Amino acid sequence: MAHLLYCGMKRDILIPLESEYCIVSQNNSSYCFDVATSSILKIDEDIKNILQDYKGCSIRTIIDNFANHEYLIKNIISIKGQGVFNPIRKKLEIKANGIGRVTIGLTEDCNYYCSYCYAHHDILGKENINISRDIIDNIINCLYDYEGDYVEVSFFGGEPLLCFDLIQYFVSKAKKSDKKFKYGITTNASLIDEEMAIFMRDNDFRVIVSLDFPKNACDLYRNSRGGSSYDLTVKGIKILNRYYDKGCVVNAVITRDNLNIEKIIDSFLEENISNKLSITIATDQHPLNEEEMGIVIDGEQAVINNILHGKYRSSFIYMPLSRVIASLIKRIHKLNRCYAGVDMVAVDVSGKIYPCHRFISISEFVIGDIAQGVFCDTYSSYCMNSVDLNDACIHCWARYLCGGPCMHDSYVCHCDTMAVSEYRCNRIKSLIESAIIIYGELIEKNKKALIDMVNL
Repeated sequence: MAHLLYCGMKRDILIPLESEYCIVSQNNSSYCFDVATSSILKIDEDIKNILQDYKGCSIRTIIDNFANHEYLIKNIISIKGQGVFNPIRKKLEIKANGIGRVTIGLTEDCNYYCSYCYAHHDILGKENINISRDIIDNIINCLYDYEGDYVEVSFFGGEPLLCFDLIQYFVSKAKKSDKKFKYGITTNASLIDEEMAIFMRDNDFRVIVSLDFPKNACDLYRNSRGGSSYDLTVKGIKILNRYYDKGCVVNAVITRDNLNIEKIIDSFLEENISNKLSITIATDQHPLNEEEMGIVIDGEQAVINNILHGKYRSSFIYMPLSRVIASLIKRIHKLNRCYAGVDMVAVDVSGKIYPCHRFISISEFVIGDIAQGVFCDTYSSYCMNSVDLNDACIHCWARYLCGGPCMHDSYVCHCDTMAVSEYRCNRIKSLIESAIIIYGELIEKNKKALIDMVNL
């Protein structure tokens, strides 16, 4: 029996870092975000000016320059005690414990044909090719040996609900082991019926449904094989909601012909089928340019202001913002965007292994197969995909909340999995700055509202 990862390894790398922080201001409030600790400190105007003017200087230099200003010195020393001004050397540990997250491409068939889909259209939908039960058995056997408390399994396609019987088979067989499994599925929801909804409820599935707003945009880009794709998907979500209180996260795709995020959210809330909305920026068939991304950034800031001023219902969760706030609350440092190829892989219908589902069918990204496991030298290279080792990221104040570029987006846009786009980075930084301000304002005044915002 093969292990998904058979090459145990550990690399320790000392990364020299300067004292790093970022000043974020809005209206009359300013906050100092410390990169190393993710601490957020509210500061007054005098301290803000000092931190901006003396960035990179030693604490001794600052104290010498303000020796006669007792108030300022006291506050500077207090800030230093919380991490700022302390040069650090970060010990980066890369340790292989095995693969704990697997996305299974159950089928290459789909009942929709979405023009922006990153699946390769020369394969997807042309043949009814499904994964075999033998390969499913091998995946489960490999996952038994993972050292963690539980394994995350996500079902993908094509449209995975075309193979609902295989999902049932996997879950039924996995229950016979002592290993705990957590399940997810990404679906267009058009095939959901009562049996599927109850099954997902009973097995606590995290359901992500792809649906665009408004309706005319959805029907333009997401072509079904009969009827309005929007209507079919909404019908499926309503069936799911009828039997499953947890419901779903809706994921909408931003394209160059559908850039108005405020309009998208208004349409989403009007439909009242979910409280959670995520946003994906199209890259493959409709990549945005710098000007278009600027429109998205401005629209996203307007949405965040609407959230803060109570324009939307209180239960609404905007997932791109929610994820950053959750990282601040939990003090999560992301060395990698999603750890694709490190503790997460995808398996296609033939048993080939890829770093993530978005690379399925791109031959140069095959990193193993279910019979042999992940190739050791390939795994080593993905372990090095860290923001602390990426020249484009290592000096960025936002790197540990961002995690660096999405490898697939970078490959599509730049033919380099480590490349970054400045205007894409600007969107992430804008989101992080907003999250810092929200966290700083609510952590003491209304912590419950902060936690509710991320649905922890």
